[in-house]
Amino acid sequence: MKKQSVFLMLFLMFAMFKLHAQNKTLNGQVKTITGSSLSGVSVRIIGGTTNAITDEAGNFSISASPGDSLEFSFVGFDSKHIVVGNENNITVTLNEKTNSQLGEVVVTALGIKRSERSLTYATQQINGSEVSKNKTDNFVNTLSGKVAGLTITPALQESEVLLK
Repeated sequence: MKKQSVFLMLFLMFAMFKLHAQNKTLNGQVKTITGSSLSGVSVRIIGGTTNAITDEAGNFSISASPGDSLEFSFVGFDSKHIVVGNENNITVTLNEKTNSQLGEVVVTALGIKRSERSLTYATQQINGSEVSKNKTDNFVNTLSGKVAGLTITPALQESEVLLK
C-alpha cells in the first residue's frame, strides 16, 4: 500500500510539471496602422529569455505559454504588450510615435547601443549633412577619408570596406 501511494504521488507530481510547462508555437505578423508589414521588430516574453525578430514580411514565430506577456518594440513606434491566449496566429498593429525625436545613440562594434557619454573610448561621428555634401553614386565611397581606421577600396560595382 505504501509503495502504491509513493508511485501515485510521483505520477501526480510529474503530471503537474508536464501541464505547467506546455509551451506552444505562436505565429504572427506585425503591421503598421496603414497595413504595411514591419521587419526587424523585437518580440520578447516579459520576464523570460525567449526572443524573436520579425522577418522582411513582418512574420514571427515564438514559443510561449498561455498567460505569457509579449512585448513588441521597434524604433519610431510605440511598444505594445499582448497576453498570450489560446490562439495560434495573431496580428499585431504598432502605432507610430507622433512627437519623438531620436536622441544621440552610438552603436558600438558589437552592435550595443549606448549613450556617447558612457563610452570609455574615443568615437567619431559623421552627420548626414557631411555625407550629403559629396554627391557620389556609391554611399560607401562618401565615407572615404572621414573616419580614422576606415579603408575603402573603390571597385567597379561594389566597394570593399575594412575597419581597423
